Amino acid sequence: FDSPPLLSAPESQALSGPMGQIVMVVKAGTTLQQQVQAAIDMLDPSKAINLVLNQSRRSHGDYYGSYYGYYGQEK
Repeated sequence: FDSPPLLSAPESQALSGPMGQIVMVVKAGTTLQQQVQAAIDMLDPSKAINLVLNQSRRSHGDYYGSYYGYYGQEK
Protein backbone atom coordinates (compact mmCIF):
# COMPACT_ATOMS: atom_id res chain seq x y z
CA PHE A 1 0.00 0.00 0.00
CA ASP A 2 1.21 3.48 -0.80
CA SER A 3 0.31 6.16 1.73
CA PRO A 4 0.95 9.84 2.42
CA PRO A 5 3.95 10.88 4.54
CA LEU A 6 3.76 9.34 8.00
CA LEU A 7 4.21 12.61 9.89
CA SER A 8 1.50 14.45 7.95
CA ALA A 9 -1.38 11.98 7.77
CA PRO A 10 -2.83 9.79 10.53
CA GLU A 11 -4.04 7.28 7.93
CA SER A 12 -0.45 6.25 7.25
CA GLN A 13 0.11 5.01 10.77
CA ALA A 14 -3.21 3.15 10.71
CA LEU A 15 -2.33 1.52 7.38
CA SER A 16 1.02 0.33 8.75
CA GLY A 17 -0.72 -1.85 11.35
CA PRO A 18 -1.67 -4.85 9.19
CA MET A 19 1.48 -4.65 7.03
CA GLY A 20 4.22 -7.23 7.48
CA GLN A 21 6.98 -4.82 6.57
CA ILE A 22 7.30 -1.11 5.94
CA VAL A 23 9.36 0.81 3.39
CA MET A 24 9.86 4.50 4.13
CA VAL A 25 11.11 6.75 1.35
CA VAL A 26 13.34 9.56 2.64
CA LYS A 27 14.15 12.53 0.41
CA ALA A 28 17.88 13.29 0.53
CA GLY A 29 18.87 16.80 1.52
CA THR A 30 15.33 17.69 2.64
CA THR A 31 14.15 15.29 5.32
CA LEU A 32 15.79 15.92 8.68
CA GLN A 33 17.22 13.04 10.69
CA GLN A 34 14.91 13.98 13.57
CA GLN A 35 11.90 13.65 11.26
CA VAL A 36 13.01 10.21 10.14
CA GLN A 37 13.47 9.11 13.75
CA ALA A 38 10.07 10.55 14.76
CA ALA A 39 8.41 8.63 11.93
CA ILE A 40 10.17 5.39 12.85
CA ASP A 41 9.14 5.86 16.49
CA MET A 42 5.48 5.93 15.37
CA LEU A 43 5.76 2.45 13.86
CA ASP A 44 5.57 -0.98 15.46
CA PRO A 45 9.18 -1.93 16.30
CA SER A 46 8.44 -5.62 15.73
CA LYS A 47 7.91 -4.95 12.00
CA ALA A 48 10.66 -4.93 9.41
CA ILE A 49 11.19 -1.22 8.69
CA ASN A 50 13.26 -0.40 5.61
CA LEU A 51 14.45 2.99 4.39
CA VAL A 52 15.07 4.13 0.82
CA LEU A 53 17.12 7.29 0.27
CA ASN A 54 15.59 9.06 -2.71
CA GLN A 55 16.96 11.85 -4.90
CA SER A 56 20.51 11.69 -3.58
CA ARG A 57 23.12 13.45 -5.65
CA ARG A 58 26.06 11.55 -6.99
CA SER A 59 29.42 13.10 -6.21
CA HIS A 60 32.03 13.56 -8.91
CA GLY A 61 34.14 10.45 -9.16
CA ASP A 62 31.41 8.17 -7.88
CA TYR A 63 31.33 5.39 -10.46
CA TYR A 64 28.85 3.05 -8.80
CA GLY A 65 27.01 1.17 -11.51
CA SER A 66 29.52 1.80 -14.29
CA TYR A 67 31.13 -1.56 -13.53
CA TYR A 68 27.99 -3.36 -14.62
CA GLY A 69 28.35 -2.02 -18.14
CA TYR A 70 31.10 -4.62 -18.60
CA TYR A 71 29.26 -7.53 -17.05
CA GLY A 72 29.17 -10.38 -19.54
CA GLN A 73 31.17 -8.48 -22.16
CA GLU A 74 34.74 -9.00 -23.22
CA LYS A 75 37.00 -5.99 -22.69
